[in-house]
Amino acid sequence: MNSEIEKRIKSIVGSYIDMSADEISMDASLGREYEMDSTEITELAKIVEKAFGVAIAKTDRKTWKTVGDICQFISAAQPETA
Repeated sequence: MNSEIEKRIKSIVGSYIDMSADEISMDASLGREYEMDSTEITELAKIVEKAFGVAIAKTDRKTWKTVGDICQFISAAQPETA
């Protein structure tokens, strides 16, 4: 996984939930550990869309259970650079 994407996602999530990016765990549950509901995940998805310039469908964000899931999605959505 791209470490730059991971850093940016941790920073975005941390800012959204008012935590330091260093405190964000890749494996922590967005719902349980970070107490995010579906509305908050939708708002977070909009921020991620703007930050990375990718479209995120409702069906895609529904698969996001952890911060790692967001990173994997963005990694897959980013065009390959040579």
